Amino acid sequence: MKKYTKLIVVALLTVTFLIINSNLSYAKKESNYINEIIQVSGGKVEECGLKVSTTINNDEAINISSEIEEKVCLQLLEEYKSYMNDKCDVTIQKSDLAYCINFEGSNISGYIESKNCDAHKVITMNLLRKTEKNELSGMKVEINQNIKKVFDDNNIEYMDNKIKYFNYVKVKLSDINISNMNDEIIRYLKKQKVKNIDTVKINNGFSTSAYTESYERISNSGGWMDFNYMINRYFSGTYLVIGTPVLDVDFEQ
Repeated sequence: MKKYTKLIVVALLTVTFLIINSNLSYAKKESNYINEIIQVSGGKVEECGLKVSTTINNDEAINISSEIEEKVCLQLLEEYKSYMNDKCDVTIQKSDLAYCINFEGSNISGYIESKNCDAHKVITMNLLRKTEKNELSGMKVEINQNIKKVFDDNNIEYMDNKIKYFNYVKVKLSDINISNMNDEIIRYLKKQKVKNIDTVKINNGFSTSAYTESYERISNSGGWMDFNYMINRYFSGTYLVIGTPVLDVDFEQ
């Protein structure tokens, strides 16, 4: 009997170890793709960006007054400013179709917008932070907490499964051969067994998509992708921009 008990204990410990190890490996994989590619590039982070779109339930959207809509957008901005500890210049654009707050501070900028879209009301936060390190994980956690707090305060229900995230990190590179750098990053991705790697030539650089199986995925030419980076040479220098699941941002050349 004692022998069987020992075997059961050993089995349970083994399974527990495998589960913990698997979770740790996944967490490391998810958090390190961007950071490790930054290391491969030898570049310096200049900014992080996060775009979050939240869809409000149909019944709620119909009943939300313009006053509540504006209040929610302003509260989301105040929560974000408090988290980032920055003051901002604010301009507001308002029409029958949308309400939008544009803001710009010393280290943060972006907009918070509420508009009707396909019989739904969608609130979008487009946030940029000037920083010297990848702060996307912390930003995402804080923004999710802010959305829940502000929506709960105003008794608004939203669809958890319809929150869309687009993230990016912008990295300044030295005066390098961008083709060689692109090849080096692709070698890293292949070493990690990343799938669906596809590179296209763009003006003054390269754009590469891939499927790491670590982020929210989207369809791409019949397959899947959840990772996208671009290496490009601008008038202001050479940059690497890494995004998930796809780069949803424009940069002036």
